[in-house]
Amino acid sequence: MLNVESALAHLNSNASENSQGNCAKFVRLAIKAGGVNIISPPLRPNYDYPAAADYGASLLAKGFTIVFTHILAGQN
Repeated sequence: MLNVESALAHLNSNASENSQGNCAKFVRLAIKAGGVNIISPPLRPNYDYPAAADYGASLLAKGFTIVFTHILAGQN
């Protein structure tokens, strides 16, 4: 089970004033600091690191749930 306080403490202690372009990495590390180890998804072609959008299956496998889904009109 995720220790939310530990995850948030990790995020707060590693926060930067500016985006570093690694949100998926930092969220994964915060979740790990909270006691849940999720698996990084395979890399997309031409990507150097996993995209945040690709972590869904790993999060669901660890008991996380979808709280909101929104699909823009005309996009699948």
